[in-house]
Amino acid sequence: MKLLAAVASLLLLLLTAGCFDDSGGGKGGGTGPLFRWQFVGREALARATNGTKFKEIYALPATEELRGQLSTNLARAALKVWQKDLPPGASDPTAYLHPLFRDFLTAEGYVEVTGSAGTTETVLALNLNDERARLWSTNLWQLAGAWKLGQPQAATVEGFKGWELKKTSAPNLVQFLRAGQWVIVGLGQDKLTLAPALLQQVKQSQRPVAALQNAFLDVRANLPGLREWFPLFAQYPLPPAHLTLMGRGDNVRTELRLSYPVPVPWKFEPWTIPTNLVSEPLTSFTVARGVAPFFAKTKGLASLGLQPVPNQFCAWGISNNYCRLYYAFPMASAAAATNAMNRLSLTLPPYVQSVFGETHGDFLYRSNKAHLAWGGLPFVSPFLGTARSGDHDFVFGGIFPLDPRRYPAPPDLYAQFEGRNNVLYYDWEETSQRLDHGKQLYELANIAAKRLGVPKSGSRRWLAAIAPRLGNTVTEITLASPQELLLVRKSQMGLTGFELATFSAWLDSASFPYSIDLMPRIGASARPGTAHTNAPNARSRPPTTPKR
Repeated sequence: MKLLAAVASLLLLLLTAGCFDDSGGGKGGGTGPLFRWQFVGREALARATNGTKFKEIYALPATEELRGQLSTNLARAALKVWQKDLPPGASDPTAYLHPLFRDFLTAEGYVEVTGSAGTTETVLALNLNDERARLWSTNLWQLAGAWKLGQPQAATVEGFKGWELKKTSAPNLVQFLRAGQWVIVGLGQDKLTLAPALLQQVKQSQRPVAALQNAFLDVRANLPGLREWFPLFAQYPLPPAHLTLMGRGDNVRTELRLSYPVPVPWKFEPWTIPTNLVSEPLTSFTVARGVAPFFAKTKGLASLGLQPVPNQFCAWGISNNYCRLYYAFPMASAAAATNAMNRLSLTLPPYVQSVFGETHGDFLYRSNKAHLAWGGLPFVSPFLGTARSGDHDFVFGGIFPLDPRRYPAPPDLYAQFEGRNNVLYYDWEETSQRLDHGKQLYELANIAAKRLGVPKSGSRRWLAAIAPRLGNTVTEITLASPQELLLVRKSQMGLTGFELATFSAWLDSASFPYSIDLMPRIGASARPGTAHTNAPNARSRPPTTPKR
């Protein structure tokens, strides 16, 4: 749950704000540790008087099953992460690490990483009873033997007893100490400084670090310093980030601050919203502005070749048993919208093929209507075309055709962000219904790509268990100061419906934790989607002067 909340809450700004950093690449940016993580733990969470829905979900049997699945997957992934540094024949660490990850996901804990790639020092502190502390000592000791790292030796540091292991490859020093009710594990090169400092704090105050007062979770990350480890941070050069989750009544308040070294180059422009297309009954509504840098730098989206690159985005979902989702980009004129569609008719089909591989159906482009449809798919009819709303033109698409009957959204919805000159992003949703839409999108992606159905995994059972407990979620990103972006979210557990569905798909992926995979392909082969050439007014390439 902690990992889920931290990762998923970061994702939004990774995509919408990452390209604002113009401090150049490299290792710099920010001071202090590379990464710092602190969680209050299960017991303190149970005593808290706020965040009642979060606490209810955290205590569900389905959440306990999810922690088991996540712990197993993380334990299995450890061999992938460390394999290049281990001798041939290193054993599968799952049996040793699985119970340790379970403790990490529930116990009060603290993690800090300092240094730079290749020269880091790490410390982990967990509040554990004697039985669990002995298990940690035993399993890590046995793992050292299974991985042929060497023989641990008894050690005493700052008056606390434990053991240490010295090996040949970096980081070459591991220490395990029991300090009061805390387990302290240090990892670094030659001489450790973080673990001894925490041990000194335990001697003085019985704790390695001060307890969190108002938050469930506090995470600080020097993202520029992490670029060498995480290619995504290099693609979207982000500044130092600070994430907190705290209880507010029934809800959780999420805050994510991105502090840039230079002023954010964002310029205010009025909202352009397709109000005549947005229709009740809404289950979600999203608007963003200042997104042109994101589109320009995102691999895949940049290949679509839209010029000029759209700088605003609107999306919404309509209540229905099926995945009725729609989106729109404002364009400068009707001609610009048509030209954009002519370009997309050429670039979107190969982009879809590059993402999904072999797919069901074919793409059909009607140049006289500037309308592109993906036909032949089961259950759905994706489309992309042009539309006019008020005095503005849009590129407009969806999973199903939009019902011609329209019921305008209430003015109160638009009043949440209009007139506020510092708002870059606003999102409202009925999270249980948007979770359904998110799950359906992943299922439809598997169907379109001729993949097997989604398995009945622990993560899927967890989604089913929490859905009735989810209400409204509201997320805003604002320009808090010339050099700071601030994400604030009110929700039941810190996550949106799509983030929850994505987490489940990620956890069920064969290549976890490196990517999100579709299910294995089913046997039959089919021709990749291409544009028809025998339909009236349809072309595989648009004419020089498209018919209107």
